[in-house]
Amino acid sequence: MPSMTHAALVQVLPRSLLFGRVIGLSLVAIILATLLFEGLRNISPAIFTQMTPPPGADGGLLNAITGSLIMTTLGVAFGTR
Repeated sequence: MPSMTHAALVQVLPRSLLFGRVIGLSLVAIILATLLFEGLRNISPAIFTQMTPPPGADGGLLNAITGSLIMTTLGVAFGTR
């Protein structure tokens, strides 16, 4: 099996890397688009005002939001002393 010369490698490698980058970014774009379309369609005020339900039931994220705000407040309070 003949080895690639330096000139051939200089031609092939950047194109291969570009191809991989385009494929990777395309997959990320598809995932983000799906997340935005599905998420925006299902967002409502109930998500922010209802308690977290048991699995399979409708409900919101109030517990998670409240916990995040408490943790952030404590982190800022202790971090700025």
